[in-house]
Amino acid sequence: MTKEFIIKGRSASGQTERINLSGSRPGYGFQLHDFKLWGSNNLGNTSMEGWATLVRSKTAMSPIDPDFSNDALVAVAVFMTHTSPAYPPQALNMINDLVILTQDLTLMVQDTGDGDPINYMLKFKEVKLSDAAEAISNYQAFTVRD
Repeated sequence: MTKEFIIKGRSASGQTERINLSGSRPGYGFQLHDFKLWGSNNLGNTSMEGWATLVRSKTAMSPIDPDFSNDALVAVAVFMTHTSPAYPPQALNMINDLVILTQDLTLMVQDTGDGDPINYMLKFKEVKLSDAAEAISNYQAFTVRD
């Protein structure tokens, strides 16, 4: 049976968080399957645009300037809500779910509306790896880390 788990938290706008995946059971990796953002303060009373990037490198990537040519990029997400009914809430994400993750990730969030903290939720599935597949995943992670 496939094991799923969720990592969730709240991060200050413009800050980074380390998502710890290393040190898990040998022979296993993880696939990211869902990435959600949500506001934290004055919900419904102010406009909010929350952006996030998730990379498999030590250096964060700006959520408002993502670079899709960078192999370290695993996912991006956005959550927007406005006080005007002309602009309904939107939640979008793009995930490279073919990447098998074996190392720690770096998450960066930014609220371009008012700079409030942003709530996030990441949903992973555990994947059993052969020795060769684990070596390849670790090598790929090594080549994009800085």
